[in-house]
Amino acid sequence: MEGTCADCGRQKLYSRGRCRPCYDKNHRRTNPAYAERQRVNSRKWGREHPDRKRAIDQKRKRKFKEMFPERYRAMEQRKLARTYGLATEEYLALTAQPCALCGTAERKRYVDHCHATGKVRGALCHGCNLGIGFLDKRGKRWAEAAVRWITTD
Repeated sequence: MEGTCADCGRQKLYSRGRCRPCYDKNHRRTNPAYAERQRVNSRKWGREHPDRKRAIDQKRKRKFKEMFPERYRAMEQRKLARTYGLATEEYLALTAQPCALCGTAERKRYVDHCHATGKVRGALCHGCNLGIGFLDKRGKRWAEAAVRWITTD
């Protein structure tokens, strides 16, 4: 079909003066049974094709991040703040500090927390966070043995 979409102005029309995304959006809004069928089918497809769904979700997330960097950053900060039970301001203040182990302020900081209790311990750079995670999985005895190994000449 020729013409432009009445809702968004796209050039490629699908039906009734709308492009495909606008037509589907309007159809879901005006027809609840259709909307429910679409939700059920979409969830079913996602369960049957987890790898393809993950790839689509990652592509959508990258596109959103490129188009709306400020909104994306704010959304990620709110999500992380909820995950660790911190207010957004507390999360920003925590991650603005230098790494609690090595003291570097140049790299992005990650919230370090106890996986057993969920208690926040502080903010670490990527390298220190990986190291702590590795030591935490191996146990205290292994960590003490590693320290002895490194300090012996």
